[in-house]
Amino acid sequence: MPYLKPNQTDDRLFSMQSSHCEYCDNLSPAIDTLNYCSHKSRNVDDISSNAYYFMDNRLNSGKHVSRFSIRAVYNGYQHYQVDQREHLLSKDRFLVINEGQSFENTLEQDDDAEGIIVAFNPNFLKYYLYHINHTDKQLLDKPFHKIEASLLFYENSFEKSRRLDNHLRSLIRAIKVGKEEPIYYQQKFIGVLDELVGVEQVMKERIGKIKALKGKTREELYKRLSSAKDFIDANLDKMLSLEKIAHVSCLSPFHFLRSFSDCYDITPYQYVKQERLKKALFLVQHSHMDLSQILGASGFENKRTFQRAYQKQYGVTPHAHLLQVRA
Repeated sequence: MPYLKPNQTDDRLFSMQSSHCEYCDNLSPAIDTLNYCSHKSRNVDDISSNAYYFMDNRLNSGKHVSRFSIRAVYNGYQHYQVDQREHLLSKDRFLVINEGQSFENTLEQDDDAEGIIVAFNPNFLKYYLYHINHTDKQLLDKPFHKIEASLLFYENSFEKSRRLDNHLRSLIRAIKVGKEEPIYYQQKFIGVLDELVGVEQVMKERIGKIKALKGKTREELYKRLSSAKDFIDANLDKMLSLEKIAHVSCLSPFHFLRSFSDCYDITPYQYVKQERLKKALFLVQHSHMDLSQILGASGFENKRTFQRAYQKQYGVTPHAHLLQVRA
C-alpha cells in the first residue's frame, strides 16, 4: 500500500487504526501485522520486528515504553525525552532507545518532516547476537540457538554512517511505494543491526581517545560527555555557558573542556556554533520565520555575529539566502 497521510482513507489503514493510540495509528508500518503499542500492553515477544514511517509537521507521542529501536528524522528536528534525558534528532543523527525505556517525542514545524523507526522483536535480537558471536561450525551445529541477552546502547544519539543512512532511506522509499514483501524488510532489518555494530565500534574508538588510565573511567567519562552533547543539541536556542554544560555532565568546566575536545576532536564552543548554524540553515530553507525569529530560534544573540558566521559557512548572508529561498 502506498503511504497515506493520516487524513487520507484506505480500508487496510482503517482496519489497523482500531487497536493503538493516536500516535501509533499515525505511523505507517512496513509489514502489515500486529504492531506494538505500550498503551495497549501487548506482550512485546509476540510482535514481529517492523519499521514505521511518518510524514507530518505536528507530532506528540505522549509517554510510551519502547522496544529496542532506532529512530531517525529527515527534513526537520524532532525532540525526544528518553527517561530523564533530552535529545534532538536531525538528518545527521539517529537515536537508539533500549528495550523498556520510556520516551516521549514532539515535532512542530512549518514543513512536513519524514521519519523512520525500526523496532525489533527481542528474540530476533537474540538470534542475531548468537549469529555474530559464533563461528560457522557452531552455527551449523546449533542453527536455531540464541543468546539470552540483548543489545544495550549508551543512552545518547549517534551520527549516522553512510551505510546506515542508505538502509533507512531505502526503508522509507519502500514503505512509501507500498513494497509488501516481508523478506525485503527482514533483510534490511539485519542490515540495520550490522551497521549498529559498526556504530558501537566507532563509539569504542571515541572512548579510547579519552585520556584516562582505566577503561571503566573512560567509559564513564564518555557517558557523561555524550549526555552533555545531547543537552547542547536539545538547547541550541538557549544561553549555553561552559559551566552549565559541564554541570549537566557532572564534571568541572576544566575537566569537561579537555575531555570533550579529546573525545570529539572539536571544542564545546565550536560544536555549539556548528549546530546553531545547521539549525539556522534549516530554518532559512524550511520555515516561514523572519530573520529575527531565525536568529532567536537558532540561539544567536548578536545579529552581526550571526550574519558573519552564516556567510563564512554558507557563502551567502542569511538575508540574501532568505530572499533566494522565498523568491
